[in-house]
Amino acid sequence: MSHAPFPGFLEHAFQALLRRPPDPAGFDAQARLLAQGRSKIEVLGNLRWSPEGREIGVRVPWLLPRYLLAKCLRIPVLGYLLEWVVCLGGLPRIVQHQRAADIYHSVRLQEVLSAFRGLQAELAAARGDIARLDTDQQRLGVRLDDLNDRTSQLQAEIARVGADAHELRHLVLSMNHWLASLRKNLSALELAEADQARQADTLDADIAARMMALDTARPDRLGGWAGQVASLLPAGARVLDLCSGDDWLACLVGNGIEAIGIDTNTEVGARARAAGLSMAVAEPSEVLARTADRSLHGLTALDTGALLCEMPANSLLVAIRRVLLPGGLVVLGCGREPAGITARLRGRADVQLNAELIRQALLAAGFVDVRTLVASDGAVCLAARIGSLPE
Repeated sequence: MSHAPFPGFLEHAFQALLRRPPDPAGFDAQARLLAQGRSKIEVLGNLRWSPEGREIGVRVPWLLPRYLLAKCLRIPVLGYLLEWVVCLGGLPRIVQHQRAADIYHSVRLQEVLSAFRGLQAELAAARGDIARLDTDQQRLGVRLDDLNDRTSQLQAEIARVGADAHELRHLVLSMNHWLASLRKNLSALELAEADQARQADTLDADIAARMMALDTARPDRLGGWAGQVASLLPAGARVLDLCSGDDWLACLVGNGIEAIGIDTNTEVGARARAAGLSMAVAEPSEVLARTADRSLHGLTALDTGALLCEMPANSLLVAIRRVLLPGGLVVLGCGREPAGITARLRGRADVQLNAELIRQALLAAGFVDVRTLVASDGAVCLAARIGSLPE
């Protein structure tokens, strides 16, 4: 421990002899002694035989005689002579230490020279890096000048685009004004067209109602058919009617059937809903396309000819098979219901059907148990159930 450099030596001495780190005052006092040339043995003795050191009592072999000798060397004249004697007696050891110091310093010199050469190599490499950085800086300067030129060009282009955008904005505003006017005109045309359509539907519905009123046997006929249909369906059956009129829908509901009607005439639909019936205004083909598979117990259409004006027989029968539950009932007629009257009023072809034609169509499409439903006035419609598809 006495050979350590003095800061580390003092820290170790305080820790070993006083069992604590050095305090600033004690450290400075002992450091001043070392700076004055006092021996480390004397510093160790000062700590060991200080009041705190005596209280701790750390045992250090051979420290006391060497400490006393160090203290004697401080005696005037006698200490000087005694130090001469000690130095002369220790001269061989001093020479030995000097040789060791020479070797140590020589080795350290070689290490310093090696480190110096390494630093020279690193310095040369750093100079090369600096030269490359200078070259890169020059290239970057050239690129920066190029970027400045491009920035100037871009700013000029932005200014030109800004002017074009300003002009375009005026054009867009003019276009918006024109589109707003066009939208307004289109809305007016649509309103006029819708109003004309409503007027046409109202007229057609009134004409159909007048024609139905002339048929005095219609209420009994529809009532008889509705009773027969109800007898062929389970209680609370779900039935979809296609364009057979609000009076037929009322007869189905009156016989305990959960019936929903479809009609293409807005006035007919409004009158049915006003009477508490469930009727939607839509194209039958679209309603059939949106209806879930096997979701209905039955489907009725007393004016099959009106439906065939919109969709072929094959498409109609395939759609009916798809939406009916197994064993479901389809009722088709060849009468002149409101939808057929409307079709004729609007110049559509009048499809001529009879009971036998409908029967053969049902059989060809795979329906079974085809039966004739006869009304009190002798009018007929046909009922059939789902069967297997014909091969």
